[in-house]
Amino acid sequence: MNQQKCILVAEDNPDDFVLLRRGFEKAPLTHKLVHVCNGKLAWDYLLGEPPFSDRNQHPFPDLLLLDPRMPALDGFDLLRLLQSHPELSALPVVVLSSSLVESYAKTAKRLGAREYLVKPMDLDEYRDLALGLHQRWLVDSIPGAPHKP
Repeated sequence: MNQQKCILVAEDNPDDFVLLRRGFEKAPLTHKLVHVCNGKLAWDYLLGEPPFSDRNQHPFPDLLLLDPRMPALDGFDLLRLLQSHPELSALPVVVLSSSLVESYAKTAKRLGAREYLVKPMDLDEYRDLALGLHQRWLVDSIPGAPHKP
């Protein structure tokens, strides 16, 4: 049995977050999904800045799902910030976009994203997305391995 992981979801569209959460529920996966509505809040969360300074309440994520186009600090700028902080380089980042633009995918990968995925169209596809993310990024390869920072 896999322990519950924390997934930080930086997504400015609340409807997309609800669909993602429902996909995880339908999977059924019990990971904790933490929603922030822009890249600036995601950055504050990652650094443990207020209002996210209590790591018991706001644990460091095991995975970051990132919309590339958001207000305050877009996903590409957040990826640039992550690149400039080597202590955060172990955090897997998956860009989840509604755009099929190939240059977005290339830019995301160049900036350190592990994957670039297009947002699904229906709840069954969101369930499949959740299962895939779980298998690729959240299943511990070594039982009892130390938790990431």
